[in-house]
Amino acid sequence: MAEIHPRTLLRRAVKQILLAAGTPAGDRVRTCWAVQTKISDMPLLLVYDDDERNQGEQGDDYPILAITLEIEGQVEGSDPEAVEDAMDALALAVQRALAANPTLNGTASRVRYKGAGKTRSTKGSRIAGGITLSYEAQYTMPDPDPGSLDDLLHVHADYDLQPADGRVDAADDILFESEES
Repeated sequence: MAEIHPRTLLRRAVKQILLAAGTPAGDRVRTCWAVQTKISDMPLLLVYDDDERNQGEQGDDYPILAITLEIEGQVEGSDPEAVEDAMDALALAVQRALAANPTLNGTASRVRYKGAGKTRSTKGSRIAGGITLSYEAQYTMPDPDPGSLDDLLHVHADYDLQPADGRVDAADDILFESEES
C-alpha cells in the first residue's frame, strides 16, 4: 500500500473530528476546496490546505512543518440575517470541535487558530455566504525508512548514590537471552 502524506492525514482527521462533533453541516464535510453544490447541499464544510512552511529542524534533521488548514463553511438562504447567523453557527461548531482536539487525532503536534474571513454574494433573491476559518498545524514528516532495531540483549547501568560524589556506588548488568539461543 502506498504511503499517505501527512497533509492528507491532517485533512482526513479534521473531517473525522467535524463529523463526530455534529456540526450544522451534518455529514456534508468534504476534504477538497471545490465541489459542485446545490441548495440542498447547504450548509457544507470544505477542508483543504494551502501553504506549508519549514519551521526548523527537530532531532535527526526532521523538519518541523507548519501547514495552513482552511475549513470553509458554505451556507445559502433568502434572509441576510439568517445567512450571517448560519455562517457564525458553522464557525462556532468548527472552533469548538477543533479546540477539543488540539492534536487532530494525533496527526499534528500543535494546532493554532489564525482567524476567519467571510464572503457574501447574491443571485436573485438567494444569498450565498461563506466563512473560512484558518488554522496552522505543525507536524513532522515520518521517517522514510524506520528500519529495524537490534534486539536488546545487554543493559549496563552505573549508579552514583546520594550524596552524589562522582563515584560509582552500584552497578547492574542485565543479560537477556536472544530468541536465537
